[in-house]
Amino acid sequence: MLVRQLNRLLLPKGSYKRQLLYLCISPRTNNNQVNARMAYEWNKDGLDLPGLPFDTFSWTGNTNLWKACQIFESNDIPRDVMIRLHETFLMFTRSAYISFTPEYYQYIAMDFPCKISTSLVSIGKSSLVSKIELLSQKHGNKSLACATYQVVAVDKGTRKSSIIPDWLREANPESTTKPRPTMMSALEIPKDDVDVFKYEVTVVPSDTDLYGHCNQNTYIRYCTDTATVAARKEKLKDFQYDMVHYTAKDVSVIYSGECTIGAVLTVHCWEDLTDNNALFFIIKSKDETIFHCTINFYSSQPTENANKSDDLASARL
Repeated sequence: MLVRQLNRLLLPKGSYKRQLLYLCISPRTNNNQVNARMAYEWNKDGLDLPGLPFDTFSWTGNTNLWKACQIFESNDIPRDVMIRLHETFLMFTRSAYISFTPEYYQYIAMDFPCKISTSLVSIGKSSLVSKIELLSQKHGNKSLACATYQVVAVDKGTRKSSIIPDWLREANPESTTKPRPTMMSALEIPKDDVDVFKYEVTVVPSDTDLYGHCNQNTYIRYCTDTATVAARKEKLKDFQYDMVHYTAKDVSVIYSGECTIGAVLTVHCWEDLTDNNALFFIIKSKDETIFHCTINFYSSQPTENANKSDDLASARL
């Protein structure tokens, strides 16, 4: 039974002071309560994790893609920088690229110690790009997964893009001269030759963030849920099982709009005619495209446990 989860790490402004936060779990066995604590420690080298949270994992034992991506979203800006920027600006993610190594799927577990490291890559006029890595402490901080986020500063009053403050440039002069990494291009829904599966979702309160908008990572969940429904309805040629049975190689996203509670969104999903290991998604709110996503998989063949564990999901929707 989960009794407490602290999802936000707060540090004194401009400080890398070490702090301990706890995830307290109290499972009951034969009426005897056993308390367990997982210590999350933030220091100048990053965030130390004794393992990934239990809800990162699906009923198959594989990680949920959207939950894995959420780890990077929660650490997309160095912690002390984020706290200072949020005093003045709203910070919106414009685009992101997340990649997973084969070792990620081999090593990652609830009790596998890892570290999250966040650093600034480049600072532009109104946006910054950060790099977030998930490192294996057991293997000399070997990188298991990596993400690149482009985040835009927006004025709280006018809701227009703002200039990144000088104090951040002065503290990170090397990041002001580096070019911004190339991110994905916007997608277009194909008109011919490709079957496009459509699925409607409604934004509920738990899908929103502190700005009252649909959380950026929720869109990835909408995409994988839509692909799973399409697979169960046998609308995909290359993917025939729930998405939790496939190992994603990388995820590319663009956020081009926003929505709030009650919005009815249409998720468009289609396969690549030339690459059977890729899925494409566009999410629309009415006629406005608000999200683009490409997911490349290591293979369109499911993991070894697909035939057995998929009995739980044998009923077609």
